[in-house]
Amino acid sequence: MNGTVGPSVCPNGKPNKRVKNAYTRGTPAIMGLKSSTARRYLIRAMCADTQRPGNPAINDQIFDAIDLQTARYD
Repeated sequence: MNGTVGPSVCPNGKPNKRVKNAYTRGTPAIMGLKSSTARRYLIRAMCADTQRPGNPAINDQIFDAIDLQTARYD
């Protein structure tokens, strides 16, 4: 298993609300970003989520969370 909980974006391009809570727990810094986030804040959030003590996020979770956030705010 790659650590993901399902497709982050539905076939219609909308964010998958059923997986939002899992990604909020797994990648809290990324999921806390808003629509007008600058690239440097995204990178900072990615680093914070991969270095969380006890349960760091893995690459697949990070990219899925970014996809979900992109679908959510686009």
